Amino acid sequence: MHLTKKERNLSLDFLKACAIFLVVFYHNSQLNPDSFIDNLFMLLPNAAVPCFFMASGAVFFNRSFHLRRHILRMLRFYLVMVAWKAAYLVFYLFWGAPFDGSLRKILSYLFLFQTWDGVGTAHFWFMEAMLTVLLAAPFLYFCYHTNSEDCGLAGRIFPGHSPLLWYLLTILFVFNQLTAAGGLLIHLLSVLLGKPALDVTPFAEINPFSFRYSDYFTYYLLGGLLFEQKNRISIKAAISIAAAGITGLLLIKYIQTGSLRWEGILLQNGYYWISTMLLAAGLFLMALHLKVSGQTRLGRLAKIAGSSTMGIFYLHIPLIFILTPRLFEPVSGWNSWLLNAAESFFICLIALMISRAGRHIPALNRLFGG
Repeated sequence: MHLTKKERNLSLDFLKACAIFLVVFYHNSQLNPDSFIDNLFMLLPNAAVPCFFMASGAVFFNRSFHLRRHILRMLRFYLVMVAWKAAYLVFYLFWGAPFDGSLRKILSYLFLFQTWDGVGTAHFWFMEAMLTVLLAAPFLYFCYHTNSEDCGLAGRIFPGHSPLLWYLLTILFVFNQLTAAGGLLIHLLSVLLGKPALDVTPFAEINPFSFRYSDYFTYYLLGGLLFEQKNRISIKAAISIAAAGITGLLLIKYIQTGSLRWEGILLQNGYYWISTMLLAAGLFLMALHLKVSGQTRLGRLAKIAGSSTMGIFYLHIPLIFILTPRLFEPVSGWNSWLLNAAESFFICLIALMISRAGRHIPALNRLFGG
């Protein structure tokens, strides 16, 4: 199924709306440290970023590719990020961030992916990762759509793709998910045997796609493949895949911390686990099975929120910064997943309203697109 340039898949919009809510939920994290349920809810957002990459990949690989249009898209994406970094700098300087007036520091911060003390741009790593994927996207598109000899079992599951794609996916999987799983198993064996663990991280030095962001190439490609095969995978199978993923993440978190409670501890290397991939794939397929229609209220809401996810992404951290001491801390005695969900929904709603207003201003509309 190929999508036209202006056609929106509302099921993907719904998925993106849910994913941005999970991102805000994760960054707000006003939770009960002694709660198992809160721990479970804080594992779900590990699939949010992979879902974004899968949704983007589903659209990218199922549309015609034009290099000039793609280059312009990358340039706009980069310039929007620069504009938001400038807005963040002004915002945090107003709230007391240190400023030394160095032009070189300003240029490095704005254009060369540097940070600034006191300016909350840690989450901008996502934009850097997406830009990395976009830079590699023409090569990925070539691998995805080149069709040659039979690929054996992989070719029967996902017909129409060459061994080049499966080789690429194998390399990405080995150096990301399989390396992470291997490190965890070696750690468990070292504990059982009472011996020092073998360090497998140097293995990633020979990763031809670099360890830092290559994992997101996998999710990007997986989104395209699963979108093609969505009708062959039942909703029951999708739910089972997601359930296996969240169960696996819960087990990994227990291995890392020795506890099933939240305890204010984040899952380490959350995007690199096979369980995260299963959870993201299950949620992705579940969203596609919804078959959201533009004639329904859910479809209209999905389109509004799904087309504004980037605006919500950029706005939510400043909103958390403003709202936490004034609104959230006074009710911290009732912190729980439910309160955090309510606060996160409130943040998303404000950010959505600002985004919708901003999209009606010609000079600013590109800053709030989804």
